[in-house]
Amino acid sequence: MKNKNCTIGMALALSLLMVLGEGCKQEPVAPTNHNPTFTSIVAFPNKVHSLDSFAVVCSAYDIDGNSLVYDWFCNPPTSIRGGHGSENWMVYNTKENIAIFYARTDSLQDSIRIDVDVRDGIGGSMSGHIFVGLSK
Repeated sequence: MKNKNCTIGMALALSLLMVLGEGCKQEPVAPTNHNPTFTSIVAFPNKVHSLDSFAVVCSAYDIDGNSLVYDWFCNPPTSIRGGHGSENWMVYNTKENIAIFYARTDSLQDSIRIDVDVRDGIGGSMSGHIFVGLSK
């Protein structure tokens, strides 16, 4: 009789643990992806003449630790090193956070706008721009 009571008690205790354990189960939560963040966008030099070259550096990071790629754009006739053919005003999907530009502008402009999109490859992105002064 003692063994029977002990067995019933153990079975009840195990059943109770299983029921309580099921109530504590948590469903897995999908990880959240954050957009990259800019720390700075800087041009060297920040003022140029037509036909000068200049560099733009985009410092960015991803809080999730994802690798970043950069898309660079400028308005023609200014061009980007690495641009191809008639699309020499854009460079896509580069791992380089620096781009070299060649200022070719008309005399009506007083600045050149450079745009950069930073992407983490899994949906996060951020866009920014900088103006480079144009000396007459």
